[in-house]
Amino acid sequence: MNWIKKNFTHGLSKKIILAVFVLAAVDIFSMAAPYYLKYVIPHIYTYLNVTQDQFDQLNASLGYTVLIFQIPSGIIADKMSGKKLLIISVVMSGIFTILFGIASQGLFPANASLPLLYIIFIGFGISTTLFLWSPLWKVLSQQGGPKDQASLYGLEGSYNGLIGLLFITLIGTFATSLASRGNNNLFYALVYIIAVALFVSGIGVHFFIEETFEKSHLSRKFSEKITNLKNFRFKKEYFKSLEPAKIFRVWLLAFFVMGMYVFETVFAYYLKSYLAIVASAVVVTALAGFRSYGLRLLVSGPFGKWLSKRRSWTLVMLILLTIGMLISLIAILAPGINNNLHSATVNKKLYTILFSIVFVLLGIISWFLVAGRYILIDEIPHTKETYGTIIALISVVSFSTDAWFYQMASSWAKHNVAAFHTGGPGHWSKGYSQHGLQLLFLTATGITLFGIFCGMGAYAINRHEIKKLGKKEYRWRTLDKR
Repeated sequence: MNWIKKNFTHGLSKKIILAVFVLAAVDIFSMAAPYYLKYVIPHIYTYLNVTQDQFDQLNASLGYTVLIFQIPSGIIADKMSGKKLLIISVVMSGIFTILFGIASQGLFPANASLPLLYIIFIGFGISTTLFLWSPLWKVLSQQGGPKDQASLYGLEGSYNGLIGLLFITLIGTFATSLASRGNNNLFYALVYIIAVALFVSGIGVHFFIEETFEKSHLSRKFSEKITNLKNFRFKKEYFKSLEPAKIFRVWLLAFFVMGMYVFETVFAYYLKSYLAIVASAVVVTALAGFRSYGLRLLVSGPFGKWLSKRRSWTLVMLILLTIGMLISLIAILAPGINNNLHSATVNKKLYTILFSIVFVLLGIISWFLVAGRYILIDEIPHTKETYGTIIALISVVSFSTDAWFYQMASSWAKHNVAAFHTGGPGHWSKGYSQHGLQLLFLTATGITLFGIFCGMGAYAINRHEIKKLGKKEYRWRTLDKR
């Protein structure tokens, strides 16, 4: 009991813990349909009645939308009420999640289904980027003091994992089991449960979240705010708010986080597909759910507490990402560069065990990285007025892979396909072959390596500056001694 209290409350007040829990709920349910379900449900594209390369194109449209709205998200996070932006986001995401459920049931006309799916994914991109991403992390950072930042991010990850484990993993595993027998009703129910949870979490934001924001700005009439958008002063402020783009370390951190993000997402998505070649869909769903949420619950909070005591967060992230990249090579190279996993003579139990171990190890490292990637901002000089913009600048670079990588994957890997049992509608489908997946793995590894080099550059500049100034801490926020 003391261990749970120590690692999953970090000594924070009940009020702060409740606020972090609500924000974690907003995070996971907003991202569930467009992002997280594909990491848990094998061959999710079959539920939407599209091919895997079409599904990657849908993900690419989501990624391009994120690119367009990432910078504006940071700017409005610095200029408007974060609470109001979060409430707008959950309402929009709730509506698009309902439409996602309708699409999965095949209730749209057949000739309009794919175009409508593009609209849904683009809508998710707007709701989760413009109104959610930068405001979420800025509001989270305001729930505690400077010494609590690593703990806040770690706890948000742990609560995110708890909610995902209870809702998405358990229901998703049963849904996949039923789908293997031709019954998809529980999958549809899961999607609609997510939509309802979004609306409930929006109510939680209204009642339980506090933010630091200039009240005089909040009291302005909407018409005055619209007028300010048109005048020169606003334009001047707009370009002024982009001043963090002049900081070289912001770009180094952006590409470093991009390497982390590719490691966290691409390997999770395609390694799940890799595992699905040799293991049953139910096993893959249970394992993927544990990797996505169980591990996040177990490691994020304790890691956040441990990380808060380290001198350089950037150095810790560098070491972890390098170890993770080396482990990932096992999954890529162990079966050989070919399509032998599809053979009936291959020892699938052996590869199931091997890939499962690698999958879990990479999951642990991924959640370490997720818990710490944005607090790296505190190791470069910035003002609180530019916090949201810096998050947006880093995010627009790092999350750009959601656009161009999946676009590239659709073009490359669709020429390397194989037929296999899906455990879903129709039972058999075509997806990327072992060789096609390996091609994507090797490309992702190259991107991760580039990110590591950029992280090394950021750390070297930080280290030189700290020595020059005679500082003992790498953080620019004043942290209390522990």
